[in-house]
Amino acid sequence: MERVQHMTKTAIRRASHIEMNPQTKRNLQELFVNFTLILICLLLIYIIVLLNLCWIDQSTSLPSGL
Repeated sequence: MERVQHMTKTAIRRASHIEMNPQTKRNLQELFVNFTLILICLLLIYIIVLLNLCWIDQSTSLPSGL
């Protein structure tokens, strides 16, 4: 267990010292923003589909006289 923790700490230490040029950093930031926006859109679509399914279930369970 200690060996895994040591390897993890070493890897994090090495990764924190990596230098990137500004263009690469900007590209990664834009990629992260795009990925986040796509996740938000997918979540909204999922919620809309769930709401529609609930609405369809409620409308089909109404008595036929209404």
